[in-house]
Amino acid sequence: SSRGSHWLNVIGRLRPGISLEQASAEMGAIASRLNQTYPNDRAAATSAKVLTEVDGRWDDATPIFKSAAAVALAIVGLVLLIACANVANLLLARAASRRKEIGIRIALGASRARLVRQLLAESLLLSLLGGGLGLVLGYWMTHLLEGFVPVLPYNIVPDFFAMDSRALIFTFVVSVVSGIVFGLAPAWNSSNPEIVPVLKGEVDFVQKGKTRRVTLRNALVVTQVALSLVVLVCGGLFIKSFRKAQQMDPGFDAKNALLVTLNPQLVGYDNDRARNFYLEAVQRTANLPGVEGTGVARLIPLSDSSNSTGPVLKEGETLPRGSAGRSIMTNVISPGYFNALQIGFIDGRNFDDRDKMNTQRVIIINQRMAETLWPGETAVGKRILIGPESRDPLEIVGVVKTGKYRSLAEDPRMIFYYPLSQRRPGPMTLIVRAKSDPRNIVGAVRGELQAMDRSVPISNVKTMPEHMTWALWAPNMAATLALGFGVVGLLLSSVGLYSLMAYVVSQRTREVGIRMALGASRQDVLKMITSQGMRLAIVGTGIGLLLALGLVKVVSSLLIGVSGYDVTTFIVVSLLLTAVAFIASYLPARKATKVDPLVALRYE
Repeated sequence: SSRGSHWLNVIGRLRPGISLEQASAEMGAIASRLNQTYPNDRAAATSAKVLTEVDGRWDDATPIFKSAAAVALAIVGLVLLIACANVANLLLARAASRRKEIGIRIALGASRARLVRQLLAESLLLSLLGGGLGLVLGYWMTHLLEGFVPVLPYNIVPDFFAMDSRALIFTFVVSVVSGIVFGLAPAWNSSNPEIVPVLKGEVDFVQKGKTRRVTLRNALVVTQVALSLVVLVCGGLFIKSFRKAQQMDPGFDAKNALLVTLNPQLVGYDNDRARNFYLEAVQRTANLPGVEGTGVARLIPLSDSSNSTGPVLKEGETLPRGSAGRSIMTNVISPGYFNALQIGFIDGRNFDDRDKMNTQRVIIINQRMAETLWPGETAVGKRILIGPESRDPLEIVGVVKTGKYRSLAEDPRMIFYYPLSQRRPGPMTLIVRAKSDPRNIVGAVRGELQAMDRSVPISNVKTMPEHMTWALWAPNMAATLALGFGVVGLLLSSVGLYSLMAYVVSQRTREVGIRMALGASRQDVLKMITSQGMRLAIVGTGIGLLLALGLVKVVSSLLIGVSGYDVTTFIVVSLLLTAVAFIASYLPARKATKVDPLVALRYE
């Protein structure tokens, strides 16, 4: 009888053998027929989006979960690339020390393919051993990751991080592919030395391919530095995002509030009895020692559920032809709700004894709704209608501060509140504000509720800060994991750069001795070797900045209160990485300056 009232969600299950695309096409045809039959109501105006795939329990959070998982997998992949580049560089250095062995094998008739297979087998064995150790560490880490899971109703701990066969297969495949791909280049380069110079022991002979191998080592180091900068930038952005989320004003005071979920209708209460039960619970808990305020609400801010209604029309407004109209969030509360959560009034009054079932229906709206529907005017006294055919206007009696209702990252939303005295109650949450730690009054609150009726179930007892873990768990986990991966990547790249410079010093020992014998000072040698490492680091930093600028477009959707192009983060990370690179280059260079020229000239 009221086709313009949009508040129902229709849920369907596909028949076996029917694809999502087939069902969507059929729903589209139904929508088209409905819109032709009822052109003024457009009851199915959004039907193209009706049939969507819903993953898990929190359908609104599914895009966030998927985006966060994709970014996490990308960061892990970058760290894996850094580690593989490091191993490939070390394998190149190790192969250089085995040139004589490889030359002897070739002289005795070993083919290049056989040598490549041998070296690849060694690389693959290292990779599989690393993958096995990674599985052990991963099993241990899953227990640490469970510490990020927010406080959920009924103490449910979902199996978010459990290992299964897919994780084992994925790890095995990644280990094999990493071992082959990053072991192939060192194996190929090492399997084709100049036999005669190698057998003569002429280590410094400029053999075929040596320049290319040095270039490959340099390229690997540059890659490590670039990828490390990308991971560190992501870590820095997520850390700032988490700090902003902690400091963000949600529009209410979460301190010292206790939440208790009640549902007397589960044990046979009708609407009137349930409503009276809630009002009595508010009154009795308000009289407890150490309690500053109490109230009940259908929905709690920053929870995984919401309610909305529409189309919402201002009194005298008409719904444009073919438009579905505006849909606005709603909540059902008792008068003490705003006091219990310390939500300030902008204008008007709170609900009181004047608001009964047989009196004018009233609502309280937030400031966002007032500014959107009546810009530059006072909203108090204005009236709205739910649906174009409604003859039951809702009068606005108050305006409260706008807050956060679904997530901390959301744009300001419109919402209005119904008084409990004029609505069907349903399951409600009792909010008790204490003067100190709310956990101290749990027993007293539970006692009062059980004294009223022991059969009414009491569930989901938690403090407001525990409830807030739902809103903060994703930023917290992102910041912690991104920082951890960033530190690992930084250590790997610094080790890679240090190992390369140490290898360079070992290969240039004789050259250093000659330079010093001809008059070069220790500072000259120090500058020469350090500058070589710093050039690689600067090139890697530049490439990393370009890659990071491209990646932040994806990361930005997961940040709270922080721009993905935060200049401070880019500068700090670049300076940090440059400083670490300088230390990794300076230490081998300093060692080179201590070489005795006479010893260096007799080197090999």
